[in-house]
Amino acid sequence: MKEQDPLDLLAQHRPFDELRDETSDDAKAAMLEEITMRIATAPTSTNPAENRENGEIGVNGDQTPFDGDAVDLATGQPKPSRQAKGRFRPMSTMPQTERERRHDRRSRNRRWGAVGLVLTLIFTIAAIVLPNPNTDAAYAAQTLSETVMATSGQVEAVQTHNVDGQEPIVSNTSFTFDGADAMLVTENGDVGSDRDAVIANGIGYLTLVGGVYDGRFVASEIFDRERVLGSYAGNLGTLDSLGVLFEIGEDVSRSTLADGTEMVTMNIRVDAAPGQEFDYFDAFRDLPAGISVAPEGNFDLSFSIMIRGELIDVVSYTAAGTRFAPELGRDVEFTTTGTVQFVGINQPQQIVAPSNTAEAPEFDEWVLLSDPARTAYGNFFLADTQFAGLCQDFDRTWTDLLRPLSPEGKQNFEGLSSCFREAGERAIASSIGAMLESTG
Repeated sequence: MKEQDPLDLLAQHRPFDELRDETSDDAKAAMLEEITMRIATAPTSTNPAENRENGEIGVNGDQTPFDGDAVDLATGQPKPSRQAKGRFRPMSTMPQTERERRHDRRSRNRRWGAVGLVLTLIFTIAAIVLPNPNTDAAYAAQTLSETVMATSGQVEAVQTHNVDGQEPIVSNTSFTFDGADAMLVTENGDVGSDRDAVIANGIGYLTLVGGVYDGRFVASEIFDRERVLGSYAGNLGTLDSLGVLFEIGEDVSRSTLADGTEMVTMNIRVDAAPGQEFDYFDAFRDLPAGISVAPEGNFDLSFSIMIRGELIDVVSYTAAGTRFAPELGRDVEFTTTGTVQFVGINQPQQIVAPSNTAEAPEFDEWVLLSDPARTAYGNFFLADTQFAGLCQDFDRTWTDLLRPLSPEGKQNFEGLSSCFREAGERAIASSIGAMLESTG
């Protein structure tokens, strides 16, 4: 059964005696506006004399009284007017007989019944015509927020990138976390940025190729979580950037599957020519490591978010379109597809230290720190080896620069920095200054 347009239904039961057959959107809008106005200006009293005194019904027909008698309730169509001129019917203020009073009551009942029908249709139309705020994207963002707050769980991410018919590049990311402990394993195809990392019992482990490490895990109690885990340093906190994409998503829809899983889908259109920056570039810049989609080119990005138990279960996405390839001097077609699956959220995870480890040499103990410390430690090693005879009046316990200093400690390193600067070793002096600034 086809649902009837409420505006068409309203036209069929029009309580005024003009005969209209317009069905255009403009005619419907005008009809709704007129009905709203007439309801607002309808008499507030059932006493005609009182209405005239209040200025609601003018004796010259300035305001047209609502006439329920003009509608044939059997057909819903207006009755022929009983007046030779206009639609105004003078109302008597003479004493009424009981029959006349019963007639007036019946007229008023029919009159207000018609008003009720009009009001019901107006509210029905308003519910359909007026835009409702879309809560589906907000629901997806809320479940994302709940997922980000998880204290343990696993993330399995797979992404396949196809460019111009070439061999696809497949990337895999596996991340497990439980409190402060975490384990990250990445395989990025031919990108060359594979990363195996572990944090267990307060010690950081990271695979570094070359030198004395030969691909083994470097172990250090001095480490930065970001240096070890990359974009997963905040566990699932890096998923926050997906929330921005949810906010700018279009064509958002939500459905419930047979097993009770909620599914929210949305699309994002990206149009950014070479040298241009997409309006929401920052949202793409901070996507989790398992999702790598640059907002450059002309493509459609679609998301499908599966939600189970008020937590995100799977995020699937597809980006398809064209992008300018500088090395070829032309646009190339590309397609990127991927899934990010969440397993065992808020369930205990077992994370153990790797067995294939190598202790960092003493001079390299800062190798698991992020910049500026990672750059600074090389200069400090230089100070202890080639310039050991310089600035001997100052303490050189470099690890003190990794934590807030006492006033005396700060004064010591400020003097040491000035000493090396005066000796012409500006790189060492600058590294000391950078560490002082970073630790406050």
